Amino acid sequence: MQALIPWGVAVLAIAVSVLAVSFGLRERRRRKGRPLWDRSPVPVTPLNEVDPVFAVGPLGYTPEVEAVVIGDPGNLATTSETEA
Repeated sequence: MQALIPWGVAVLAIAVSVLAVSFGLRERRRRKGRPLWDRSPVPVTPLNEVDPVFAVGPLGYTPEVEAVVIGDPGNLATTSETEA
């Protein structure tokens, strides 16, 4: 009888784990509103289809693609050039 107690605890722990994981996956599917293993609803699109400025030139991306970072290093709510 003493040898069966650890096995019973192990089986109970596995059952509780399976129930917790199934509940978590069901809740995730409910919150996302789509099947669990489906791809992202946002389609993958090449940058040059988003805007022609992102077209690749003969030497790579053109200078028009450069992003200008506006920020103040003393302010906590902005991005500095050192971060970018």
